[in-house]
Order: sequence, then C-alpha cells, then structure tokens
Amino acid sequence: MGVSYGKFSGQSAAGRGQETTNLLPAAHCPLPSAMKKVLLIIVVVVVAAAAVVVAKIGPRNVIGMIRYDQRRAGDLKVGDRAPDAMLMSLDGKLNVPLMRDRGGKPLVLVFGSFT
Repeated sequence: MGVSYGKFSGQSAAGRGQETTNLLPAAHCPLPSAMKKVLLIIVVVVVAAAAVVVAKIGPRNVIGMIRYDQRRAGDLKVGDRAPDAMLMSLDGKLNVPLMRDRGGKPLVLVFGSFT
C-alpha cells in the first residue's frame, strides 16, 4: 500500500537528459481500497450519530435551534430589580406596565390553565 511516484524524462539539474524521479505523489494516484473502506465507515458512523441526535431531540427542535437560537449572557445580576414588562390589555388597545398600580405589593404571574 505504498504511494506511487511518477517518473518522467527531462533535463536534470546538471543539464543532462536522463530519467529522474518526481518526489511528489502522482496526481492520478487513487486511494487504496482499505483507506476507502475506513473513510466510508467513518462517514457512515458520523451520519448515523447525527440521525440519532435528530431523532432524540426532534427535527423541529433542531431546525429551531439552528435558525433561532441567538442566546447571549443577560445583563441582570443577583439582587437586581426585575425589568418592567408591558402587557397588552384585554381589549388589545392599551399596553399596561406590570409595575403600575402595584402599591408595593408582591406581584405573582401565573401562566397556565386551571380548568
């Protein structure tokens, strides 16, 4: 399984016309069959591992992570006040800040259904 080197006839460094050996591998030299098998096995294993990951996570989640995952470290530190958030009123015409009319009382937001 050696690499074949090309031979060519041409002028040597001394100017004599004789056959010399090219020290670079020939461009047309194919990969040995054992190397092709190893490369094919590696590609198959990588593709299979990717398929298992997509199957576990779910294709929609993978696409979502690729397209929309733009997370960055936040600016809040422990002990900072929570930023004020705006909520849409029930009629859909007015934005209401959460801190408005709280009167110093704690605010609890519950997202869910109690039916």
